[in-house]
Amino acid sequence: MDNRPPRPGWQIPRVPRLQMELMAGACDDYGPDWGGGGRWTIRDDFSRLYTLASGSARISFENGAELDLRPGWLGLIPAGRTARYRCTEPMRLAWVHFRLEVLPMVDLFALWNPPTQTACEPAERQMLEQLIVALGTHTPRAALFRHARLLDLLGPFLPANWDDLLPPQEARQRLQPALAALVADPAHPWTLAMLAGRVHLHPTYFSNLFRRTFGMPPLRYLAQLRIRRACDLLRASELRVGEVAGQCGFPDPLQFSRFFRRNLGVSPREFRAAGGKSLP
Repeated sequence: MDNRPPRPGWQIPRVPRLQMELMAGACDDYGPDWGGGGRWTIRDDFSRLYTLASGSARISFENGAELDLRPGWLGLIPAGRTARYRCTEPMRLAWVHFRLEVLPMVDLFALWNPPTQTACEPAERQMLEQLIVALGTHTPRAALFRHARLLDLLGPFLPANWDDLLPPQEARQRLQPALAALVADPAHPWTLAMLAGRVHLHPTYFSNLFRRTFGMPPLRYLAQLRIRRACDLLRASELRVGEVAGQCGFPDPLQFSRFFRRNLGVSPREFRAAGGKSLP
């Protein structure tokens, strides 16, 4: 029998499960037409990483902040930010689109206001280019490699402690029934009162608690669920726009088209005609 005392070790704290999805990426040349030359207003439910080998670009956010993209820097555009994009000088751009969620539709960066730029040394640029190349390989090893590279690149954009990032567990648990109901049936005609009733709270208190906990009010969360479902259906099905509208909770196709354009800057038909692709 071994009576030796246990070796000292580390107690690893529990951290939230992160849902990571790498959606697209490339390294290519872009000019004045990138982002519609600053004419388009763009808002997506995924985040972007950008680094330039040459040239320059500018991203103007709705709150008045601006991000200048130049060689030697790595830029982050968090999910949910409304912005205009403009190429100020022909550029060679490496980019990836990704989602990093702590709960369905709750992006990590909705809970943390990250820096939008950090120095990009040659090693980091090579890391991003390796990630982009690996997007074309569909093996378990390649998937783990891509995720590891993405997490390495995101390190400078994250806080030091989980406590600085995540909302209180008590609030998350209290709101879970309402969150689960929305995720299970986003096409349902939910109202604030109906959702508040799921957790036995006054609608105003419920809405404020939901916003503080998940970074957005509940009906905005519902809108994002519907937009994501609509995008998936437009990409992967041959349903007519009116049928897509019905499956996303819009009995009126015209109302759906206005809602879609207001959120993505293009109509459902334009989105489908472009193959469901977003601005690089």
